[in-house]
Amino acid sequence: MMRRIPALALSAAVLALLAIGASGQVSRFTQLLPWAAPAPLVDTELLPGVAIAGYDAVTYFSAGGPQPGNEAISLKHNGVVWRFASAANREAFRANPARFAPQYGGHCEMSLARGYLSSRAMPTGQS
Repeated sequence: MMRRIPALALSAAVLALLAIGASGQVSRFTQLLPWAAPAPLVDTELLPGVAIAGYDAVTYFSAGGPQPGNEAISLKHNGVVWRFASAANREAFRANPARFAPQYGGHCEMSLARGYLSSRAMPTGQS
């Protein structure tokens, strides 16, 4: 699903990405401009409230490829639930979320460049 974003909302989205920063944590930028820290911009369109459609973010970097996460093995990060295939994967993500979380909150880069928010077409990371 694609929806057009007004220029002001797109500016707010860019500010939010700057505020969250690469680490996934609120940056110093937000301390200077507290109004620039809206809700986290993680895509949950495919499965409401759950990041990357419930897939285990750590498995994207393993030989077996993307695997669905287990609802019982999860954690909350950046305002959404992340599911994992194993407790070891959950702990790896907890230790370094910036390494495993998708760039741009999981939104399609081409759509963002054109002023739209849209989910990736496939949980495997293909647009």
